[in-house]
Amino acid sequence: MAIYTKPSDSTTARLTEAPIYGSSRIGVAQLGSLYSTSASDTIQNFGTVFPRITGARSYELTDHLGNVRATISDIAVKHGSDWDAELLTRTDYYPFGMIMDGRNEASGEHRYGYNGKENDNEVKGDGNQQDYGFRIYDPRVARFLSVDPLAPDYPSWSPYPFAMNRPIDGVDLDGLEFYAANLADRQFVLNSIQEVLGSSNLFVFNGPILQSNPNAQIPSMSAAQRGIYDGLLNVVQSSRPLGFNANADGGPLGVEFRSPMAPNGGTQLNTLNLFTTPGAEYFVTPSQNPWYAIIYMNISEASTETYAAVGGGTTGGKASAVFIHAMLDHALHWVNGSNSGDPPSLPAGSSPEEQNLNLVRYHNDALQILGMPKRTGADHDGAVSAP
Repeated sequence: MAIYTKPSDSTTARLTEAPIYGSSRIGVAQLGSLYSTSASDTIQNFGTVFPRITGARSYELTDHLGNVRATISDIAVKHGSDWDAELLTRTDYYPFGMIMDGRNEASGEHRYGYNGKENDNEVKGDGNQQDYGFRIYDPRVARFLSVDPLAPDYPSWSPYPFAMNRPIDGVDLDGLEFYAANLADRQFVLNSIQEVLGSSNLFVFNGPILQSNPNAQIPSMSAAQRGIYDGLLNVVQSSRPLGFNANADGGPLGVEFRSPMAPNGGTQLNTLNLFTTPGAEYFVTPSQNPWYAIIYMNISEASTETYAAVGGGTTGGKASAVFIHAMLDHALHWVNGSNSGDPPSLPAGSSPEEQNLNLVRYHNDALQILGMPKRTGADHDGAVSAP
C-alpha cells in the first residue's frame, strides 16, 4: 500500500511512494511526506494546507491485459499550439513480456510493467524479472523459475509455463492461476443463460468463442426455454462464428460475427470503441456487408431500460433478457444467411401488433420465463405503425 524510507542521518521516516487507485492501480505518487505518530505533526493536522507539487505523480496507460505501455506525469508540455502530458516511460513487449529492443524509453522510473506486476530491476536488469507473489517470472524465457504450487492438480501441464501459454487473451494472476482477460464478460454471458435456462453449463467458452457443451446435462425445460436453447444452439453452431469481446464492470459488450468465407477470415473490428449512441443494444451489419455483423450491448443500461408493455404500462429492463433478444431476435437470422438483423415479416394480413411482437419474440419468451410483463415491440426500430 505504501513505501516508507528512513534515511540513515535522520530519525524520521518518510512516506516516499504510494499507489494511486481508481478501480485498480492507475499510477504512483512520489510523496516524500514526513511520517510521525505525534498528534502534533502536520501530516495529521487536518487544518494544514499542503502544496501540490507537479511532477510527483505518474499515471499508467495500460492495454487490455494490464500491461503498462506508457506512463505520464501531471505536467503539461507545450508542443506548438497543443498541450500534452509529459511522457515518462513507454514500453512495447513481446507476447510473453520481454521488452522489445529499441521500442522503449524512460525519462523516469516506474516499478510496474508487464501484466502490471512489479519489476525486480536490480536483479537482472530492467524488466527481466518480475515478482508475481507466489513465484518469480523471467519474461525472456517465458517461464516461472520455480514449480507451480498447484502442479499436482494439473498433471497434464508443465509446472513452469506462464498463463497456460496464452499471453494474448489472458494473464497469470499471482504465479498460480491463469485469468482470461475477458472473464468478467464471459461470466455475464453464462449468467444470462443460467437466469433464463436454469443452467450455465449448457454452453462453454473456447477462448472468446461461445460453444455448446457436448457433455451438458439438459435440465427440464418449458417450451419457451427449449425454444431459446434451440435458438442459441443454432447461433453458436452456425458457419458464421461469433467472438465475445467486452469491457468489464458493466461496459459495452461487443459480439462480433464473422463469416469464414470473408477475405482473410473477416475484418477484425475494434468493437468496443464504436458504442457511442445511448441505448441498451444494437445489431449492426455495416453497409449491409455480408461478411460480418456486430452486437453492441451496454450491460449497465440494459439493466435499467424500460419498454412499452403489452396491456399498457412498461416492462422493466433485464440484462439477461436483452442479451437473449440481441442473440436470437437479431443474430439468429443473420447467422442463418440473412443480411438483415431483423426477423422475417409475418404473412400478409398479419396485424401491425403481430408484426411488432414478432420483432421481440425471444425477448418476450425470456421476460415470461423471468416473470416480467411482455414487451409490445412498438418501440422497436423496425416497428410497424398501426393504420
